[in-house]
Amino acid sequence: MNRTDFMKELRAGIVKLPYQEAEAALEYYEEYFEEAGAENEERVLEELGDPRVIAKQIMEDFHNREAENGNEFTAKESENSYDFGNKGYQTNNDFTSGAGSINLDDIKLQENKESRSSFKSLGSSPLVIILLIIAIPVIVPLLFGAIGVLIGIDVTIFALGIVSFVLSVAGVVCLMAGAATLGGQFMTGLFVIGIALAIFGFALIMGLVTKYANKFVNVFLLGSIKDLITNRSYGRR
Repeated sequence: MNRTDFMKELRAGIVKLPYQEAEAALEYYEEYFEEAGAENEERVLEELGDPRVIAKQIMEDFHNREAENGNEFTAKESENSYDFGNKGYQTNNDFTSGAGSINLDDIKLQENKESRSSFKSLGSSPLVIILLIIAIPVIVPLLFGAIGVLIGIDVTIFALGIVSFVLSVAGVVCLMAGAATLGGQFMTGLFVIGIALAIFGFALIMGLVTKYANKFVNVFLLGSIKDLITNRSYGRR
């Protein structure tokens, strides 16, 4: 077992803990590995033992506190101890160098930093809203224009498909007429058959144009727009 496996099993064992408490426990052991250094990883793993046992002890300690305190954290608990359960791994507002404790003051400081960061992000939102309001007169016409262009392209492709079908039918009719004329007027029949073949060729070209134009619009163009929107959405998250 290595550090990654240890943390995975520990995370799986405390998955039912409240999010903040689970993250605090995981952060404690991550910091413990970091302070020990990669060269001491095996020694730390031996010292800590089975992560499933640690996770079980953490869960038991949590449930015991919940039962004792009626699912409420008192001020004394917040300021003093938080037990992570393995071999006396208990915190008392100081981080010991051994298999000891996590500094709750550091956790609170980190939470305060995250809160300030969230506040700064929210503080910039009025500017974003103002910019969006200013951009609406430009964005909306462009959006409708793009939609109109896509609709126009789709209509054109549909029309090309109809033309290709009509030409195919006309080619069949001309071919039948030419074949029927061969017996009485051979040259005329050949001429009509030639026209029929030309119509078939043109219909084939129109069909290929329709096929690839439809593929370009529906697969490439619309797919690119969808990917762009999806990537921007994930980027914002």
